[in-house]
Amino acid sequence: MDKPKEATKVREGYLRTLVNYDQNDWYQLLTLAKHAYNNATTKADKMTPSFANYGFHPQMEWMRKGEAHNPGGRIYTHWMQDIHRQEKQILENTRESMKKNYDRQAREQLIIEVGHLVMLHVKNRRSKRLSKK
Repeated sequence: MDKPKEATKVREGYLRTLVNYDQNDWYQLLTLAKHAYNNATTKADKMTPSFANYGFHPQMEWMRKGEAHNPGGRIYTHWMQDIHRQEKQILENTRESMKKNYDRQAREQLIIEVGHLVMLHVKNRRSKRLSKK
């Protein structure tokens, strides 16, 4: 009698982590919770309940690469892959351009020494004089 109660507690634990904030979609998640429970290795025998009962692990359809039945899906996928390639190239070009500008600025950085004439922005400079110049 203890085993079914233990399994129920474990499944309730799975549901608690999956259920939404309002807790009104739990019945839709029962299959997922059952699948997770049956594919989890137990501490006692280091085996999943599915393997212990049937000798194999259930296949997870959502993890397998599926075949598209809609030709529009293939076209869309190809289009999106092309856009991602273009975007990657654009970002690479931007990165190279920024690197060149940064390297050029680092080489051309001015060295200011005592006696050089410079222009100052007086916005944040405080003075007791009447004129800000």
